Amino acid sequence: AWATVMPQFPGDSNALHNYLAHCPFPRIALENGIEGTVYVQFVIDKEGNVTDAKVVRSPDKLLSAAALEHVKKMPKWKPGMQNGRPV
Repeated sequence: AWATVMPQFPGDSNALHNYLAHCPFPRIALENGIEGTVYVQFVIDKEGNVTDAKVVRSPDKLLSAAALEHVKKMPKWKPGMQNGRPV
């Protein structure tokens, strides 16, 4: 079931984009011309923690590892709400 109020990343509407844009890029990938978009799926638990993070699509394992590590280090989110309770 979906939360009636979805989880929110802390800060303004650009905060999540800014956080993700500052993902460290693996030097070896840069040196080898490896680039592309990594898609990461995750869940925000009722305490606001990132859980169950996994790469669902990526051009390279080096980029996958960097993106996954960066997502797992996200600050706590404001959890979603359902019937007035965090979910």
